[in-house]
Amino acid sequence: MKTPIPTLLLTLWSILVLLTVVIAIDIHNYQLRNCEGNFARCNNIRPCHCCTVAHEPEGHPPDTPWEHDWVSSSYHDLDSSDQAGISTLWGKKYKLENGHHDPHEQVCLNLAHARSSFWFRNQRPHCRREQACPWIVDGGDHLAVMDSADAMNSTQCALCDEISIDNHLFKVNYDVSANVTAALMRVWNSGGGYDRIPEEIRLLEVKK
Repeated sequence: MKTPIPTLLLTLWSILVLLTVVIAIDIHNYQLRNCEGNFARCNNIRPCHCCTVAHEPEGHPPDTPWEHDWVSSSYHDLDSSDQAGISTLWGKKYKLENGHHDPHEQVCLNLAHARSSFWFRNQRPHCRREQACPWIVDGGDHLAVMDSADAMNSTQCALCDEISIDNHLFKVNYDVSANVTAALMRVWNSGGGYDRIPEEIRLLEVKK
């Protein structure tokens, strides 16, 4: 028995839609407002998951400045039904913004002392507690701060994969040695330029 052509076309269309739905995005965290200057990038961040530059040390006072803060984040490939977010530690302060009708137009959020950047599918967050950003959970129509100390486990946030210093890109964390990552992060955190990077580490630059 042959499949009717309208049914076949509908099936093909459904498959095409599924293939084009964005399931993960890249998030850039910047040291300057308006998403400019050096950045730290997290690649392939899924909905309800977050990106950070470094994990919060135990005992660090909440919402106080530290060397890994950033001030703006950009989100790529979001559409108008998605929502971008940026937060300080424990969600004491946060901002949300819907994506654009043109998914190629980036969303940029500014927030001083930011430590978490994330995104939600379909505007309203419907995230399970175990997968949500450590400082923020679904509060219904808005976001609510987690009260549980156990839920504040910052290791739920993905560390950045790459950092850019004066438009020179380097891999960090994961498969990169701790010494190389630490040396690059010292330069990034200080706001220093490419000339501050040790000569032997410059050889590790990702070629464009």
